[in-house]
Amino acid sequence: MVFDLNHTHLLRPAHFDVCERSPYLLMPFCEKGSANKLVGSFTEEDAWRFLHDVTARLAYLYDQDPPIIHQDIKPDNVLKDHLGNYQITDFGISIKARNTLRKSMLSISNKSGGGTMAYMPPECFGIEKTPIEASDIWAVGATMYELLCGDLPFGKHGGLMQKSGAEIPNIPDADKWSSDLKEIIMRCLSKETWKRQLAQQIVEWTEKHARGEKIDFSEKKPAPLNVKKIGIIAGGALLLLVVAIGLVFVLKSGKSNNNPTPVVAITEKPEPVIDTPVTTDSEPEIIQPPEPVVNTAWIAEYERLIDRAVIYISVHNYTQARVQYTQAMELAKQNDDSQKVAYLNMQIAECTRQINVTNQKQIADRLAQYQFSNGTFPLGNFMVVQRHSDNKWGIIDKSGVEKEPFIYLQSAVLKEGRYALRNEQGWTVFDASLKKLATNEANLDAFQ
Repeated sequence: MVFDLNHTHLLRPAHFDVCERSPYLLMPFCEKGSANKLVGSFTEEDAWRFLHDVTARLAYLYDQDPPIIHQDIKPDNVLKDHLGNYQITDFGISIKARNTLRKSMLSISNKSGGGTMAYMPPECFGIEKTPIEASDIWAVGATMYELLCGDLPFGKHGGLMQKSGAEIPNIPDADKWSSDLKEIIMRCLSKETWKRQLAQQIVEWTEKHARGEKIDFSEKKPAPLNVKKIGIIAGGALLLLVVAIGLVFVLKSGKSNNNPTPVVAITEKPEPVIDTPVTTDSEPEIIQPPEPVVNTAWIAEYERLIDRAVIYISVHNYTQARVQYTQAMELAKQNDDSQKVAYLNMQIAECTRQINVTNQKQIADRLAQYQFSNGTFPLGNFMVVQRHSDNKWGIIDKSGVEKEPFIYLQSAVLKEGRYALRNEQGWTVFDASLKKLATNEANLDAFQ
């Protein structure tokens, strides 16, 4: 889509090819890396420069025919070139491909879990998910907030929290930033799409700031540049309005066009009229189901459990991590969040795998301490073995855990699955369940 486009703040591919069946793009190298390196270290002028460059590029994309919606604005996707310009990249991945990549990144080592969910506006969590320009503007606001404050405005859940009633948090260290900059960020983060400014309007504001002019936030939004598109939308809306008025008139009159109801002057209060169903040839009205009400009161506890699990994973305590994920799973199931349930199933399975790997290694390490020769004797679920370090005898279970201390000097096999070990005090006799049948036996032959 963007190969033939040309803009100062658009990181345009210079070449496309396929090598060994793998496609690749050749693009300009931005040695200063992504804006993600600058999170929490922005200055006022850095913020205005970033805001100008990103929205200028978006305005250019929206002016294409058809408009190009980025859908993944975030610090990682904005690179800084050697001249200090901010370039937007990663605009060529389809929705389907991006979702596949996002799922593949939900690994046990990924602390972010939701991926770019943090930069998704509230409308992306409704029934209708058609990409619109205003969604990119919300992501710009979330990105700006993070660059200034070091944290995202709604955490990893992005606009889902706002859709459920969360207010836009105040920008910390408010005195550090100008009122104009804070105003623009808050407008970008508006819950309602129609309250967000157009990209071109934000570009004009940033240019006014650069010239030292006062920004008038009361001025109206500029009209979109694609007049033809607006004309089609307006015409369609007008047509729908006319049809709706006509349908209401037919239903109210209850008469056909061949016998219209005469218009009369009403001089007194009319009797109430009870509408009766009227059969018409028009399509039945399709009532859209209301958007589901998302209960997010449980999300704080869910987040706490996930964070604790990540901490346990960092110290390789997968058992406790699995406990935290299991508790989070119960919350997700109770609130019918299938996405979180799928994610947690994967994390629990990975914890279980890591626990098994760890257990197998521990068992192997324990068993490596003992000699398994002809003298080894299976005693039910236990084994009588000799230790490498001092050649003392004792009893372990099949996972290498010590069940009888290694204090014996000699071993002997007895009848009926019994075994005897001797120390300085004499012989101790065990049955298959490790029960001691006799201790300090001086004469083992006499015992038999």
